[in-house]
Order: sequence, then C-alpha cells, then structure tokens
Amino acid sequence: MNKKALTISLSLLSITVIGVGSLTAYHNSDSNVFAFIRRNTQGDKYYLRLNSSNLLKVEDGVKYYSLTDLGNKVYFDWDSSIDRFEDEETPAGWVELLTGPDHCPIIYNTSKIKGMKNIKINSDYSYFEMDYGCELDGEIVYSNRVEFTTTSIDYDFVVGQEPSYFKLRGNDNTLIESIVIEYSCSESAITPTEALGYEAVDGTLDEDDEDVRITGFSTSGSNYTPDLVIPSYIGEHRVVEIGAHAFDTTSPMRMFGFKSITIPNTVTYIGERAFFNCQQVTKINMPTSGITIGPEAFLYCGDMETIDVDKDQASIDLSVYQASPVLTNINVDPENTTYYSVNGVLYAYDYSDGYVEHKNTLLYCPCAKTGTITIPNNVEYIAPTAFKNSKASIIQIGEDVETIKEDFKSATSITAFEVNANNSDFSANVEGYLLDKFGSYLLVYPRGISTDIVYLPNDITHINDYVFDGNNHIETIDLTNVTHIGEGAFANMSNLEAVSLSSVIDIGVGAFKNDTSLATVVFKDSLATIPTEAFMNCSSLAFNNKELPSGLVEIADRAFKGCSSLDLNSLPSHLETIGDEAFMNCTSYDGDDGELYIPSGIQTLGVGTYRHTGISSFVTPYTVTSLPNDFFRECDSLVTITLSNYVKTIGYDTFRDCSNLTTVNIPDNGVQTIHSRAFYGCKISRIFIPECVTLIEGSAFAGGPSILDIDTDVVSPEGQEYSSSSIGGGGWLNPNWSAAFGSGATIYRIHYSQSR
Repeated sequence: MNKKALTISLSLLSITVIGVGSLTAYHNSDSNVFAFIRRNTQGDKYYLRLNSSNLLKVEDGVKYYSLTDLGNKVYFDWDSSIDRFEDEETPAGWVELLTGPDHCPIIYNTSKIKGMKNIKINSDYSYFEMDYGCELDGEIVYSNRVEFTTTSIDYDFVVGQEPSYFKLRGNDNTLIESIVIEYSCSESAITPTEALGYEAVDGTLDEDDEDVRITGFSTSGSNYTPDLVIPSYIGEHRVVEIGAHAFDTTSPMRMFGFKSITIPNTVTYIGERAFFNCQQVTKINMPTSGITIGPEAFLYCGDMETIDVDKDQASIDLSVYQASPVLTNINVDPENTTYYSVNGVLYAYDYSDGYVEHKNTLLYCPCAKTGTITIPNNVEYIAPTAFKNSKASIIQIGEDVETIKEDFKSATSITAFEVNANNSDFSANVEGYLLDKFGSYLLVYPRGISTDIVYLPNDITHINDYVFDGNNHIETIDLTNVTHIGEGAFANMSNLEAVSLSSVIDIGVGAFKNDTSLATVVFKDSLATIPTEAFMNCSSLAFNNKELPSGLVEIADRAFKGCSSLDLNSLPSHLETIGDEAFMNCTSYDGDDGELYIPSGIQTLGVGTYRHTGISSFVTPYTVTSLPNDFFRECDSLVTITLSNYVKTIGYDTFRDCSNLTTVNIPDNGVQTIHSRAFYGCKISRIFIPECVTLIEGSAFAGGPSILDIDTDVVSPEGQEYSSSSIGGGGWLNPNWSAAFGSGATIYRIHYSQSR
C-alpha cells in the first residue's frame, strides 16, 4: 500500500518557504510539473492540479514537486501566472478555490481523494468552518461540520470515516497561509492473508521476502474473532510492525470482539494507539524484550484486574496500566532486575526521568486498589502519575521519600496522609494534610475531604502551587495566618464564594482564576501587587474600590479580566501600574456614574486595559501622555470624549468599535499623533482637529458613518473653505488626512480658520 499526503499552501502576500529556499512554480500544458495558484479577486475561481505522475526534480534552480516522491507531503504554493478556468466546470483531478461574497476563501476538494487522515491549517484569522464527508457513487454516505477558533489547526479525521471531500470557509478577509491534507490510499491489488491488511515497511510491496506492517483487518467480518493472533509471516513476508491505529476502536464503525492479543517475536515495533480502546481485551501475549511500543498503544485496552510483569520485561508503558479502571494488582516476577511490586503496587529499582536520576521509585498504584497504601521506607521518589485516579483512602509515606511529583488531584478518595516520623522532608498534621517537614507549607489537601468550609491551622503560612485547583467541594476558606499563596493555588474552584486574604502579602499568578462563584475577597491593606490573571474570569466578583488594598502599587496583566460583575468608582491613590487587559470584559465596570478616574500617580497603562467595559467618559491625569493600543476598544457606552492637554498620542485601535462614540474633543496643544484605526467603527459626526495634530495614520476614522463636520485651524491649501466631496479625490485635504477616513467616506464640510 502506498502512502501519500497532499499539502496545499496559499498566500495573498508572499510565497511560503518550505524547506530550504523559496518555491517556484512552472505551468505548461504539455508538462506534468507542479502547478500553483493565487486568489485575489472576489468571485474568481482558481484550480490546483493534482497529478500523481509529477516527478521531483531541480532544474536551473527551479524546484519541481511530485505527488509520489515526497513520502507523505506535497507542497502547493501560489503563482500569479497560472491559468484560470473561468466559467467552466471544475476539471477532474483539480482542487477549486473560490472566493466568497465577502472575500471569504472557500476551498473544496473535487478530486475525490480517498482516505484523508489529517488537515493542518495556518492563517492570520481565527475562525473557520469545515464541511467534510464521504461521497460514493454520487451519494453522500456521511457528512460533518467542525468549527476552528484558532489560527493554527491540526485536525485528525475519525478513523474509518476518512472523507472524500471537504469544504473550508474562513471569515472576512481571512488570509490562509497553508493547508496540509494527509491521506493514504491503496493503488495496487494486495491479496490479504489471514484476514489482516498489511503494507511494506519501506517501498512498494512486491513478491520479494520483504518486511511488512499490519494495518488492521482487511475484512469487517474478522472484527469479531475471539482471539487476535498476529502471525510471524504472511506468505513470504515477515511481520515486523503493528501500524499506528491499526486496531484503534475510537471510530463507532470499528468495534472489535477479540478478548486476547498475541504478538509474535518477529514484531519489533507497535505504533501509536495501535490497540487503543480495545475494551474487551483481558490478556496480552507479546515479546518481553526487543520491542518498541508507541505512545498509548494499549491505552484503554481492556479491563484487566491483574497484570503480570515477566522477569525479562525491561520497559513499561504506564498508560497501559493506568487505562484499566478495575486494575487492582501488578505482580512482578521476583527475578526482574528493573521493576518490583509490593502488595500489588509497581516500583522501580533504579528510575530516571526529567525530574530525578537513579532513585528507588513508586511508579504506579493500581487505581482500583482501596484502603491504606503503605509506601516502603526505602522508596525515595513518587512519580508524577503514581496515584492517577486512585481509589485509596490513606497514603502512608515512608521515611526515605524525599521528592513527590504526584499532585494527587485525581485521587479523589484520599482523606488523609500519614508520614513516618523519621522522614526529613515531609510531615502530616492531625487533619491529614501533607506538609513540609516544619508544617508551615501546605503541599497537598486531600481531595476526599468533602467539607464546604475550610479553616486552615494557624501553623500553615504558605499554600503551594495548585493545592486547591479544581476542588469543587469548598465554598469558604479562612486563610487568617497565610502569608504566601502559590500559582493557581485556588484556581478553577467553581463553588468557592468567599476568601479572606487579610494576612497575605504575596499572591501567585492565576491564584483564583476561573472561580466563577467567588464574590467576596478581603485583602491585607499593605498588599502591593495583584498579579497576572489573579482573579481572571471571576464573574461574580463585585467588590468596590474601598475593598482594594490602599497600598496597592500594581494591578498586573489580566488581573481582573472577565470579571463581568466588577465595578470600581476609583482606584487606590498609590497605584502606579495597570497591566495589559487588566479590566478587559468587565462589562459592569463604569466607574463613578460612568466616569473613569485614573489615579494621578499612574505611570504605566497597559494595552487593552479597559477594553469592552461600561465606561462612558474618563479623566486622564497629567502623568498619562499616551493612550495605549485597544485601551477603550469596544466600549459601547462611550459617547463623548474630551482629551486633556497631557495626552499627546492615541494608540492603534484605542477607541475602535466604540459604536456609540459620536464626539471627540481635542484641545489646542494636545494630541499630536493619532495612530491607525484609533477611532475605527465609531459614529463620529463632528471633530475639531487643531494644528498640534501632525500625524493621522491610515484608517484612523474609517469604518464608521460619513463625517459631517471637521473643524480645523490648519491653513487651507486653496485659500477657501472646503465643501462636499469624496475623500478619494481630496485635493484640499491635508496629505496626512487623506487615508485617515477610509475610501468612500464623504466629508460635507471642512472649515479652515485661515487661508494660506
């Protein structure tokens, strides 16, 4: 079976560079070389030719690409010289690219390529819709639609439902930089043996004694064999691999009935997810050495209560062990020199990973094992997923454990930790919390404790990173003596309603992020910084300015972003810095009756700080000389703006899409520069542009209604008042203004104060 991949790369602006050097296209009706296209006009149709006879060659520095000689990738790029087929039916074997009514690219495949596996897209916009499905004999067998909301997309089609067509739509003016379609199909007649499909490991399958990989069942009737036995040979071909996803059952069209798997000694490699989700399997017979197993090859493969590890087994894929929800015991042969087991728990004698070198390690406690788990005294390291989904209730930690990488978040049955008194690194209190040796750092809060109100002992002063992350039992927590809170310590707690931080002097990044019920927070008055994303998306948080610390100096990036109930009349007077998007999407934030007061000591304002808030007017202090990019973007309540003399620069998109903004007042000796799109999409009907304004960049006032009145003290170039005319022809306009209002806008009157 030959494998191919089709890659289509499109660009409006530049030729995509793939590999070394740029791609060059050549088109000639008598040749089979690679052809490229370009899209640039609404309603035009362009086509890409898919020709499997193309050969890869380099001639006079020009690179030609074929469908067959690049393994699993072929590259398409644009070339403005390619022929178009206007007003014709799409030729067979071509891909048509059609711009939509709003310059939206619509891309669809009419070549009926079979067996598409994956699509990758890169673009400069973040929304696409893709329709795909299978068409056989003119009838749609199945179809699907997916939406993409990111500029970089990597999408796998469901195994067993690879489409024969696709259609891709982007939003307005989307620039698609590249599309990669990976597919495989059979072009030669291969006679299967023993109901298994196979392909050559390298090259085209022939009659020679050649190594092959198993690709799955060749006929659907074999899916329900009670035992899957992979042969050592199929005819003269030696079986050396099990291909990726060969028996993956994630597709509803592939349900296998076998309960055991036997893999011969000739197999040296099992591909990624080769037996993924084969849930009926309870026994696996395979070589104990000389075999490489790909990621998640046996994940969710069967409900095995006991797994036996052979004396020769030198490597273990933990995902196999963690996949069975009923696994109770892992038994290791006593002669195995790599692994051992104690009471059904898996350990390693000499373990190394990215965290640790050469430690006696607890690798995995079977998730269905209940009750008390006692970790032997000689164990030094607990691996990151050692207790994944564990149903154990008490964990007893031995005296030699010095490093714990497991966070125990998925072990929701644990109610207490107990630590050997001789352990020099850890301890546990009477409540069963896991602490540092001195009892001041809370390391793990047992997830099996179901109380909704938490009173931390007075000895605890530090909460480690992510300790309560995702704990949905707790509604209120008293941190009376806590001084330091780690990163994400209380994030994603959907039921947390109130918290006291009266002693806290240091809060970690994202400490309360996504706590949607959190409404009450009490701060220590001397707290200097509210860090990045500390209360992001706390949609119930509604405290007023009096509840912010009086000593607050910095509100960091996105600290209150998405706090849709938040409103502050004013901010602490000592505040110096407000970070990027600090109050973005705080839709209830309208200040003092709609007016925003920025403290006089402010030194730094971030990008998009008040984007999409309820602010209707604002007063800028003398320290603010520049309004940042996106600062008041999408503030629908803004109607009138009066800028102070201190503001000299209005940034990019600063007031963009303030849909009700109609009046802008710029004082003499004030603004000097108005950047691109600063007032894009606003309904400005009147504006005074003083002589101090020396630069108005392109589209600064575009996207809104026609400008009715522009007053200026700039000297008239023609010595007379300017009257109704289209911007496009604007001979009397200041050259810096001609692009500022957008093409097609109409100015009914420009009044100059004097003549030149």
